[in-house]
Amino acid sequence: MAMCVLAVVVLATWHERAARTNPWLERLRVLLPAWRFFDRVDTAPSLRVRFAAPDAAWGEWLDALAVPRHRWLLAPAGNLALAYHGVVARLVTEGELDGSPEQAVTLLLVTDLAREAVPTELRGRDGARWQWSIVDGDADRTVLARSPVLAA
Repeated sequence: MAMCVLAVVVLATWHERAARTNPWLERLRVLLPAWRFFDRVDTAPSLRVRFAAPDAAWGEWLDALAVPRHRWLLAPAGNLALAYHGVVARLVTEGELDGSPEQAVTLLLVTDLAREAVPTELRGRDGARWQWSIVDGDADRTVLARSPVLAA
């Protein structure tokens, strides 16, 4: 009996979406993974931050969203880091930074995420400045987006 149900589910997933009309078969489809999801491995963009004290040169670009090591079953810190990376990836997929209202919320979220990487001793000091940049995860580190210089 179980093999028959499995065979029906497999056949239902192979049909084209337009050919399926039964909503119950659509619900059974979630039991099988969509292997097309795993067809290509892509590198994720990373959020980098640099900062400078008053009357000092710029420092090195640092990774603002380091992924913490997490446990297998419960990983709230890892899940939060993945959500942060999702916000950065969304800004990249929205295209060039043009200041549109649709982009404003994502831009503010990325700026807030980057601000957390600025050392607390620089925050609020006159003349301290910082900047974030989103770079491609490939070896060439192509800059995808960069903020203007911001006051700490």
